[in-house]
Amino acid sequence: MNAITSLETLYLQQNLIGTKGVKVLANVLKENTMLNTLNLSWNRIGDEGIEYIADALRENKALLALDLQQNYIGCLGASHIADALRINTTLTTLSLQQNHIGLKGAKYLADALHDNKTLTVLSLSGNRFGPKGVRDLTNTLDANTSLTNVLVNGMNLCRNRRTCNINVN
Repeated sequence: MNAITSLETLYLQQNLIGTKGVKVLANVLKENTMLNTLNLSWNRIGDEGIEYIADALRENKALLALDLQQNYIGCLGASHIADALRINTTLTTLSLQQNHIGLKGAKYLADALHDNKTLTVLSLSGNRFGPKGVRDLTNTLDANTSLTNVLVNGMNLCRNRRTCNINVN
């Protein structure tokens, strides 16, 4: 994988990469300067595997978009991602849809967004942190001027709609 130096986009969704595979990939990400889009959705990475990705995000200077949808990421994994977002200066789009990020995980992410100034789109649809978690996230919008879209569909937040998104203009 280290030999692929000119690759800009990599889709690895639904490959059941797991912890061992993501550890190898994360080591490559730490040094890769070309990859700008990575889709790891539906890989059952979990909190342990997401720690490797978070470590890579602290060092990576190229990745712009990361899809971690449906990876069994819980509160602990959200805290790993949050810590990485405080340091990362390139990621603009992050999808954490359909994971297990609860209220505490939403709080970790909200706190990290005070420091992160590059993320523009954060998709958290299908997580179950409810109105309190959404409130924590929207409270960061005064401090974070780069975030323009927070997607929170499928959380039963809007009574007469099936979707509910926060767009900042």
